[in-house]
Order: sequence, then structure tokens, then C-alpha cells
Amino acid sequence: MLQTSPALVEGALSASESVPPVHRLPAELLSEIFLVYWDILVRPIYVQDLFPLVVLTHVCDRWRQCASSTPQIWHRIVISVSPFTRATGSFEARVVERRIKSRTELAQFCVARSGNLSLIVALWITCGPSRNLQQSMDAWRSWLPRCKSLTLATGTPMIRELLDQLAEMPLLESLHVKSEPGYHGDPLQLGRVRMPKLRELTSDLIPPHLIDSAFPWDQISRISMECVILDNSSFSVLSRCQSLRSLYINITYCSVEGLGPISLPGLEDLTLCFEDEEYTVLLPAILAPALRVLHLEAWHWDGGPSIIPPLISMLTSSGCQLTSMDLNCRDIFDDADELRRLFNTVPSLEELVMKGYYSSDIRRETLLFFRLFLQIPPDDYLVPRLKKLDVSLEKIGIVQSPSDSAISNMLNLRRLLGRYEFSISVLENASIRIWGENGEKSWHMSDGGQVTKEGSDFDDHPE
Repeated sequence: MLQTSPALVEGALSASESVPPVHRLPAELLSEIFLVYWDILVRPIYVQDLFPLVVLTHVCDRWRQCASSTPQIWHRIVISVSPFTRATGSFEARVVERRIKSRTELAQFCVARSGNLSLIVALWITCGPSRNLQQSMDAWRSWLPRCKSLTLATGTPMIRELLDQLAEMPLLESLHVKSEPGYHGDPLQLGRVRMPKLRELTSDLIPPHLIDSAFPWDQISRISMECVILDNSSFSVLSRCQSLRSLYINITYCSVEGLGPISLPGLEDLTLCFEDEEYTVLLPAILAPALRVLHLEAWHWDGGPSIIPPLISMLTSSGCQLTSMDLNCRDIFDDADELRRLFNTVPSLEELVMKGYYSSDIRRETLLFFRLFLQIPPDDYLVPRLKKLDVSLEKIGIVQSPSDSAISNMLNLRRLLGRYEFSISVLENASIRIWGENGEKSWHMSDGGQVTKEGSDFDDHPE
């Protein structure tokens, strides 16, 4: 048993007496503690999870006063209400409406304590407008002019009802709208509301051509679209976004014929996710001379056209200086010669991430992919500025992994050539992972250090 001397105990007690109790801390420090605590607890605030903060405010009068005078605690609000069953009927509607009313009342408690701060509000509501919700909807409308960030995941009828009589949201910088699945109705009249500071638009299930033409597309710098069905008119809208810097689109279906050039002169960051073969038409149409970061995901059916030729067409016609490329495509390693052509179009590349399949049918091509980085042409190196490499291969069927030497030599060569002042950058960080039903092998390198290996069955036999 641990023995503690009386002198040690007395010293500890005297030291603790010099530290003020938490409730006596200066108000400024107490406010900071509240903010840190709340940032860790939940971000953003979900109204139904406010109970811990409410408890804090009732510890003592001083804590209550301090919390009430710290508006940063209260200005982030989410009201999330969904039925607890899939059934429909009057009982479920009453339950949902009762939840909405009670949580709106609690949110009013937050808004009243947010001072003059702009609000961050998100409404995740599963029901449409109704008379029984009129009081709650009036409260939501009163918040909108103060919103800096607004999420309306309510379906299009509720969005229309909330914005119908609103003239301006002068502080709004970020808008997120979400429709019900399969919506093909009239365009949302977002353009009738003046939003002079709006820069970011996120839409779920709402393609751009279903937002009215008066919407200020020319001032938007960031667009994110999730699970959208696109057609020619969608891309005509995107061509109006001359201030666009970042674009993310997860394409459920794309119907395009005779697609003209999509000019995005300021676009720097592009992410496209394809569920079918639309990339064969869409990628060559994009002109993005300022593009620096590219993420592509395409998991089409086996035997579909390669994504590399249309990607090369886009990069060549854009003339961009790409620095980061992330390719998540099942057949990306099928043809080493195509990969060589692709890498030759991006000599400015500094970061490369590739994910795909590794099978007996493409084993030779995959090995050639790694050896591409070993080959040194007379006057130039392949992707000479590469500093970060991340490769993930899923093994399909019974296939032997590449030998340790094939990968370790490539990593070490790229690391050493840069150190000895060749016209090539040092490969600083690398991660190569080959995995399947029978386990995983991986090679890692960080900060230009030695290659480390994990997994079993490493060998040094030449391929």
C-alpha cells in the first residue's frame, strides 16, 4: 500500500488552497472554459442536446450570469426532428409537430442569449408546412435575417414557405438546401431573396437548373451538390459561375447530348463522383486553367471505358498546373502505358493518391505502374515534383503481391535522387497498401525517412 507522509499531505493541501475554486475564476476565463467545453461536447449545437449547458448555468448565480453573457455559446442551433417510425398517420404527425414546437421554444431560449452575433442555423425537418406549425415557422423566419450559415433540409414545400415573404438575408454566407428524393417541380425561387454576402451553396437532390435563374450564381465561390441528376441546362448554369473556386458534384445520373465547353476560369479544386460512364462526355468538356486539386471517383461496371483518356483530354485542353490528384477508380491500373501518358500531362504534380483493383488479369500492368517511377528518361523524370504518394490496391482473386524490392526500391530511389540535388523533388511521404481477404501488406515512409513495412509474406525475389 502506498504510504504518504503527513508533511506531503499538508503541502498538497496548502497548495490546493492557493488555487481558486472554479466558480470563483475571472468571468473572462470562465467564458473561455464554457466555449472550449461546448466545442468539445457538440458542434454545432443540437437543440435537444442543450441539457448539459443548461445544467452548467444553474450551478450558481455567477455561472448563470457568465453563461448568459457569453453569446458564442448560444448562436449555433440545429433543430432535427424526424419520425421514429416509418408509418404515416395522424398520430405520427402529432408527435413530430410536438417535437418541433418544443425544440423551437428551446431554440428561442438560445437565440435570446446570442446577443448581436450572427446565427448558424440548421433545420432538419421531415414534414411540410401546416397550420399547427405556424408559430414555429414564424420563429424560424425571424431568425433568417441574422443567419450567417443556413441549412434548410426540409423539402421544397417548406423551403418555399419560409422564403416566400423574405426580402433579404444580409449576413448569409453559406446556404444548404435539401429536397425530397425525386423532386422535379418548378425551380426554387431563391433568387428573389437578396443575399449580397452569399459565397457557398450546398444542395442535396437539387440540381442547379432547378434553382431559379435570378439566383446570384456569379458571386458563388464554392458549390457542393450531392446525389443530383444533371442535364445540359445544369452545365449551362455552372458556366455562369465565373467566381467559382471549389466544385464538388456527386452525380447520380447525367443525361447530356452535344455538351459544349464548360468554362470555369477560376476553379482551383474539383471533385467529381460518377456512378456510370458520364465521365467520357463530361471531363473533355471542362476547361479549368486554374485547377490545382482534382478528385475523381468512378466505380462503373467492369469492362467500361477507361477514365484516363477523357481525363487527359481535360487536363491538356485546360493547360492547368495540377498539384494534387486523387483517383479512386476500379480499373485505374489496367494500362501502364495510359498511366504514363497521364503522368506526362501533370509534371507539376506534388501529391498523388490512387485506389483501385489488383487482380491476376492486370498484375503485370500494376507492376509496371510502380516501375514507372524508377525509369529516368534522358532529360526529365516522371512527375518530378512528387512529394506524397498514396496507393491502395484491393486484391481480387488469387494473385501474388508485388515483391518487396519492386516497391521498396522505387520509394528509396525517389527519396535519394532528390537529396542528391537531381532535378527531382524528395519523395517525403508515401503509403502503399495492398489488401484482400487473406490480409494486408503495406509500405510506409514519412518525412523522407526509411521505408517501413507491415504485414506478412514479404519477399525479395525479383518479379
